[in-house]
Amino acid sequence: MSGKLSEWFSQKRAFNKIDYMSLNRLRQNQSVTSTIPVRLSYAEKTRRADNLIWVRSHDTSTTFDTMTLTRNPYGVTPLTALAIFHTDIPCRLSFTVHSDGIPDFHYDYSQLTTSHVAPIWGMCANTCNTITLKLYRENDTELATRTLDWQTDALPDDYDYPILRDKDGNIRYILTIPSQNGQLYPLPDNHFLLINDKMRTRTGSEPLPTHIHEIDLLGRTYRTCYVGSGIEHICNTNDEENHLLVVTQTPDGGKLLAVIDRETGTVLRTMKEIPIEEHNPFIFLQRDYLESFFADSLENFVLAGETLEHITFAETGWLRPPVFYKAASVESSGAVSLDHMEKHYGLTFSIVGNNLSIDTTNDDIQEIVFSHADRLYELDLTNPPLADSQYEKYRYTLAVPFTEMYSGTYSIVIRFRDGGQAVLQDTVSLSRERK
Repeated sequence: MSGKLSEWFSQKRAFNKIDYMSLNRLRQNQSVTSTIPVRLSYAEKTRRADNLIWVRSHDTSTTFDTMTLTRNPYGVTPLTALAIFHTDIPCRLSFTVHSDGIPDFHYDYSQLTTSHVAPIWGMCANTCNTITLKLYRENDTELATRTLDWQTDALPDDYDYPILRDKDGNIRYILTIPSQNGQLYPLPDNHFLLINDKMRTRTGSEPLPTHIHEIDLLGRTYRTCYVGSGIEHICNTNDEENHLLVVTQTPDGGKLLAVIDRETGTVLRTMKEIPIEEHNPFIFLQRDYLESFFADSLENFVLAGETLEHITFAETGWLRPPVFYKAASVESSGAVSLDHMEKHYGLTFSIVGNNLSIDTTNDDIQEIVFSHADRLYELDLTNPPLADSQYEKYRYTLAVPFTEMYSGTYSIVIRFRDGGQAVLQDTVSLSRERK
């Protein structure tokens, strides 16, 4: 009898335990509404941009003489554009970029087509670029020419971004997604992996990045992988299965190597105590390698029109979820506004996909509690930083996945290390539809 009672008690006690497997299956059916402003994820920006490009690429009324350049098509490559137009006969395109005091940049496309969706790149920042476009027939005789002017803005300098220079050292390309050390990691299908250097979580002795984006050089984002325990290194295995290796941290501060399916984000297997010094597959793409690519042909740009109808978008899963647990209680406290949180605590909030992003300029937060009528979820940040921690000097973003929580309307309670508390009342509403 006592065994049955113990079993019954265990089942009841685990009522509020998070069922990660069920939530994994349901996460694609989740919708989020909130008073917090929404910030589009890179994959969502890509989806919207490709919808617009697809419409323009199928508009046969746009000719070489009437087309205008679609500048910065995905919002993250300010020195690129797309030329989208149609011709009556198969033609190939070439372009030359001229900027005062800087050597010209020239590129010839080899493909003959009547439907043109051609990347234009090589512009210089903060100057007027004159772009000469030329069309050639199949026999290489010139069919038409056009000249367009493009005044570009100054480049951002608040983060490390992947950049490309010409042989004279002039910046001709920038990808404005904050990247760890400004690096890109190559993949075998003309894509790259990028560790987002802004989206960080407070793990171990320093804030570690939490998001990996799969992109191409035009800025199209194919998928995003969230690694809740933080990313130390990544590498593609280059095998037939095209798996991704991620080195992260274990709860006790050790190293963990995870093998992830690049297409789905599923963790296939993990290994602890990996000998990183002896087995170091984490070779990143050096800038000089990219620049030599740029000087040759940059086939990695590819024609956007070749892949538009084959694009799939996926905000993939996570390696290990944050340590949510059932909180004991939430003391009553007066609700504050988002403006109050920013003015008094330096905290800004936004919704990005299925994540709540909290930007902070210091290490004031002790814990975050999501309060619902019949359950509480708490994210504990009480582990003390090391003495030489850079938290006080480093701005980082805490990404909290709503996919870890059940449906309902939640208030967000922020508890601070000095004993203070602030509440955003009935801020987030989560709902799921089971298929």
